[in-house]
Amino acid sequence: MTDMDSQPLSRTLAIDIGDAFVGLAMTDRLGVTIEPLFTLRRTRLKDDVKNIARLVRKHEITEIVAGLPLNMDGTEGKRALVSREFAEAVAQATGIAVVCFDERLTTREAHERLNQAGYGTQNRKEVLDQVAAVVLLESYLAEKAYRAARETPPVV
Repeated sequence: MTDMDSQPLSRTLAIDIGDAFVGLAMTDRLGVTIEPLFTLRRTRLKDDVKNIARLVRKHEITEIVAGLPLNMDGTEGKRALVSREFAEAVAQATGIAVVCFDERLTTREAHERLNQAGYGTQNRKEVLDQVAAVVLLESYLAEKAYRAARETPPVV
């Protein structure tokens, strides 16, 4: 058995919460690659959360991160409160704690990536939220790896 065989397989889901859409992205089972899933068109909170819970079960998600839209000065405004409420509803429906993670500038980064890829304006909003979820998940995993590296004692 290799080290890879003994590592638990898990997936992390990223949720980019907007007023009209929720962008979703997830890692592979090793937590190495990230793929956009789809964009959920918002209806009612109860239905949105039910759809996400179904997705969590289907893909055996073990960790969830939700975008937290902070103001540029780092404070929380009305949008952050809405996102926290959505994240809490997802946590209750799935039984998995949802980490709220700073999503400032993820939409700008998503626009830049779509521009670089030559993606046009038709249906851009739906794809944009998926790409923003990918950016959110990349940032979250990078921060998590950085913290883990800082907490690991050096090998002597």
